[in-house]
Amino acid sequence: MLQHRLRPRRTRITEVCMPAELEKEVESYFVKRAKEEGYLAVKFVPDQKKGMPDRLLLLPRGHVVWVELKRPKGGRLSAIQKYQHQKLRSYGHVVYVVATRKEVDELFDEIEKSHDLL
Repeated sequence: MLQHRLRPRRTRITEVCMPAELEKEVESYFVKRAKEEGYLAVKFVPDQKKGMPDRLLLLPRGHVVWVELKRPKGGRLSAIQKYQHQKLRSYGHVVYVVATRKEVDELFDEIEKSHDLL
C-alpha cells in the first residue's frame, strides 16, 4: 500500500506581510471624505493619455483638483506621471499625490483653508 506524503502548505508572502493600508483602501477613504465634504470625486480613466492622475475632485464654483493615489509603502510616481503632473501644473491645474488616510485628511484640510479653491 502506497502512502501519500502530505506536503507542507506553502505560505504566501502576501498572507503574512499585508500592508496596513492598501491603495484601494486609501482611495475608498478619499471618495468617502469627498462625499462628506460635499465634493464630487470622479475616477479618471484616460484612453490615450498615460500617466494622468487617478481622480478629479470637483469643487464648488467650477474648481477642479487632480489627485494621484499611490500605495502607502513604496508607491512612487513613474516618469510619465511626473511629466503629466508637471504639464497639468504648467496649465494652472492643482495636482496632489496622496498615499495614506492622513494625507487625504491633510488634502481636505488644505482645500478648506484655501479660499482660492472654494
